[in-house]
Amino acid sequence: MPPRGLEPLLLDALRRSGAREARRASNRSNEGDVGRVEAVFRVSPAPQGNAGFEAGTEATRAAATAAALQAEVEARLRAALPSVDPADLAPRWQPFDGAAWLARRGEARVPLRGGRDLRILPGVAFGDGEHPTTRRCVDVIESLVRPGDRWVDIGAGSGILSMAAAASGAREVLAVEMDAAGCDEIRENCRLNAALLNAAPPGGIAGVSVVCLEVTPTQPGPVRDGAPWDGIVANVEAGVLEPLLPVLAGCVAPGGWVVTSGILTPERERLEGAAEAGGLGLDRALEDDGWWTLVFRG
Repeated sequence: MPPRGLEPLLLDALRRSGAREARRASNRSNEGDVGRVEAVFRVSPAPQGNAGFEAGTEATRAAATAAALQAEVEARLRAALPSVDPADLAPRWQPFDGAAWLARRGEARVPLRGGRDLRILPGVAFGDGEHPTTRRCVDVIESLVRPGDRWVDIGAGSGILSMAAAASGAREVLAVEMDAAGCDEIRENCRLNAALLNAAPPGGIAGVSVVCLEVTPTQPGPVRDGAPWDGIVANVEAGVLEPLLPVLAGCVAPGGWVVTSGILTPERERLEGAAEAGGLGLDRALEDDGWWTLVFRG
């Protein structure tokens, strides 16, 4: 599979370019796992009449026939993302590590309350604080976490939201990420930010425990095993999030929080319905540059 952090950015670009629908579809080929992103665009039908051709030509007749038979044509654009070795991407800045100022420029800094910054190393995992969904989730987490809380971060990416929860006082944070390279990045970022985070629990790093696993409705794994949680955050694609919502509703403590993001306006109503069907109540809906963060309460 390609680095998961690239897929939301590609989906975002396709949607902003006018795609009616953009979604991720994974296929296995004889070359290994290949991630595919499929987008559906609206294409205007070929005009009737001359349309740049001489009247009566075969091309004109074909265009007119096509327009009469189908007023709307769906053109499918498929972009294949070949498998990428994260080792070829993430550490390219490291040969300059001897120059401290240059190494620092390679980091992203995400401001927290109290004048603190989270530092994110360059890498392939999603979550450097630049995307609207990440920024909004950090703000929400800082407002909701209470000292001693237990939180789980599904699709943790770089670990930025897990670290935000730990830095806000959560005593236990579980970062769940399906990509092995992403899990390594979470651990490295936690080490980098150890001074901001809680003391490391047994088997964890700086207040954050990392599990490399894909959470599905039928295999929720440690998310269900560790329930009930005071808070759950999932900044993932709507297609992944929707079937998970009933499971998350059963894993959050009464009065606890489920923070969801990565949701576009056409997807919002469907996601709210799935959450409410699972017994969650919408507490607030926050929009930023076309992306929604929906905060539910158990």
